[in-house]
Amino acid sequence: MPQFNFSSTLEKAEKDYGLGSGSSFKVKEGDNYIRILSGLEPHPGEYQGKPTFKFVGWVLDRRDKQVKLYFMPVTIFKAIEALQKNPEYTFTEVPMPYDINVNAKQAGTTDVVYTVMGARQNTPLTVDEQKAFADKPAIVEVLAKLREQSATPTVVAKTAPATFSDGSPVPIE
Repeated sequence: MPQFNFSSTLEKAEKDYGLGSGSSFKVKEGDNYIRILSGLEPHPGEYQGKPTFKFVGWVLDRRDKQVKLYFMPVTIFKAIEALQKNPEYTFTEVPMPYDINVNAKQAGTTDVVYTVMGARQNTPLTVDEQKAFADKPAIVEVLAKLREQSATPTVVAKTAPATFSDGSPVPIE
C-alpha cells in the first residue's frame, strides 16, 4: 500500500503556497472558538499508515484572529450539520453567521471527544476578517495543490462509503 504523510504534505503546501498563513487550525484541549468561512470539501487521506477522511475548509481562529485551513473530523462536521438543521441555529450560507465552540477533551489523542456549540447570537465579520478571508484561494484549489505536492496518491479506505445524516453519499473525488 503506498505511503502518504498527511502532515508533511500539509507543511510543504503551507510553506510553498502560503496556505493557512503558515499554519492550519488545530483543536486544542478545552474551548476552541472558530467561525466557518468557506464550504467544506471532502478529503480522503492517510495518516501514519491508516486511512483518514476529513472535510477541508477555511476557518477564523478566534484565539489569534487568523484565517486558517482546517482539516475537520467527520464528527465535528456532523455536529455542525445538526446545528444547520436546528431551527434556532439554522444557516444556509458561509461564512456562517455565528461562531462555534469546539470543545475538546483529550485533544491530540485518538480518544478525543468533541462537543460543538453554536453562539447564541449572530455577529458579522469585521472588515479585516472579511479581507483576510477574501485573500485565500478556494478550497478546491487548496486540495488540488495538496494533491500536486503528494509524491504518491492519496489512499482511500476500502470500507463502506461515508454518508451524510440523510443517507446521501459523501462525494469522493
